[in-house]
Amino acid sequence: KVHLPADKKAKGKASTLATLKYALRSVKQVKANEEYYQLLMSSESQPCSVDVPSYTMEQVDGVTSEYIGKNADMFAAAVSLVSGKIMYISSQVTSIFHCKQDAFSDAKFVEFLAPHDVSVFHSSTAPCRLPSWSVCGGVDSFTQECMEEKSFFCRVSVGRNHEDEICYQPFRMTPYL
Repeated sequence: KVHLPADKKAKGKASTLATLKYALRSVKQVKANEEYYQLLMSSESQPCSVDVPSYTMEQVDGVTSEYIGKNADMFAAAVSLVSGKIMYISSQVTSIFHCKQDAFSDAKFVEFLAPHDVSVFHSSTAPCRLPSWSVCGGVDSFTQECMEEKSFFCRVSVGRNHEDEICYQPFRMTPYL
């Protein structure tokens, strides 16, 4: 029998191919999450003390707008270290992904990543590895070096193509604490 969650079914019956593609994506997501939790457990055995700053949404918007305002191909997101949910996403995301900004509301950032990139995202954004925004917050050569050293690539998607397949776009991510 062909089984898909109700929200994944197209009109009518789900095809075997669509079901298999969904199952494969689900297996990849579970594997990526398992790799992340193994990484998390190993990092807990090596504790680090990180003083995590907190910012208001207005502060985040102000800081990010001065850096990405002139670049139409960039967007900024603030992700909770506790829940992984998107706390803030800049308005540029609507033109990049051709979607509404509320597509990201109450969602975890990893839900938009290619399954095999989830572990890359988690390992690259471990709090102990993140530079402070205040340390890397300028337009000098040090900032450029900081960005190059800590940046990584992940594939991100918000929608599907005309064949109802998820299409991912590569993005360079530069995480900060």
